[in-house]
Amino acid sequence: MDKLLLGLVPGLPRPLMERIQERAEGIPLYAVETVRMLLDRGLLVEEGTAYRPVGQIETLEVPETLHALIAARLDGMSPGERQLVQDASVLGKTFTPQGLAVVAGRPEAELEPMLASLVAKEGLSVQADPRSPDRGQYGFLQDLVRTVAYETLPKRERRGRHLAAASYLEEMWSAGTDEIVEVVAAHYLEAWHLDPEAADAGQIKGRARAMLVRSAERAAALAASEEAGSAFERAANLTDSDLDRAALMERAGQMAEVRGRPEAATARYEEAASLFERAGEVRRSARMQAHLADVESVRGHTERAIERMRAAYSGLTGDVPDPELAVVVAQLGRFLALAGRYEEAAPLLEEALGLAGAPGAERSLFAGAEQ
Repeated sequence: MDKLLLGLVPGLPRPLMERIQERAEGIPLYAVETVRMLLDRGLLVEEGTAYRPVGQIETLEVPETLHALIAARLDGMSPGERQLVQDASVLGKTFTPQGLAVVAGRPEAELEPMLASLVAKEGLSVQADPRSPDRGQYGFLQDLVRTVAYETLPKRERRGRHLAAASYLEEMWSAGTDEIVEVVAAHYLEAWHLDPEAADAGQIKGRARAMLVRSAERAAALAASEEAGSAFERAANLTDSDLDRAALMERAGQMAEVRGRPEAATARYEEAASLFERAGEVRRSARMQAHLADVESVRGHTERAIERMRAAYSGLTGDVPDPELAVVVAQLGRFLALAGRYEEAAPLLEEALGLAGAPGAERSLFAGAEQ
């Protein structure tokens, strides 16, 4: 595939080549047609003996020629088989007969002959290895076929099938199958995207947000901080509440901090601080200053961290003791101690110990220490 692509487009950028290879799944025609499509649309331009992309190529569409070939193959199926393939495309590249029956709205026994026929025609495959945990699952032999089948399904029907799949998978998840929460979130999110103006769009959007948050928390618990941070941000983009968005951006900032990405963490903490302040939550905004000071300290800017915490502390002086005040006082004392200014740090750390009795303060203090 390397030789094919470089022979067609000398100097094709390696990242774009890898994306084409991944999507082509070994089909030379896909690679050739994709490059032709990019050239025809002016997304690749020639510079000397090489080519470079023009701007960001976010997605790789199925080229018209190849799309037509696959569509013709789908048209050659019986109406029942074609509909079944379209229903299965909503579930992804692999699926269970039970899930397909729910999405298709038909008894599982009624689908078995058509599934067997599609396997015989090499449209689908079935996992028959008795040692495999996926035994009995079906899958598309080529993801391109799934993509085209999905695109030929009317949006209204896609939406209904995504909701049916989400409902079915959510029932399975409630029974203890935690690993499918990400898939549930994806189905709700896609259903909302398909018709954001529908009467029940707000409810579906809320379900998508809730599933994304649970997915993010699960990823965070598994130390998959990059996936968690992405899910927290996607959930934040699905809310109109400043407070909810601020809380989710705070979690996204924590994930960026864990990954060692101080610039990303700073941007998310600053956004959260601004949102909390706009919502009148001055104390929670002060907590973001503690996060930001942590980032500055890690980057070696201890004095800047101290000044940030002094400003936050002065804004809360005289307020009722609570977890936010405890964190601010403890952070200021900690940074002063790290700077060797023990006489200044000692009374603040004593004050922080006294504030630790506030409900939730102990947890907040320990969280700051861990970071």
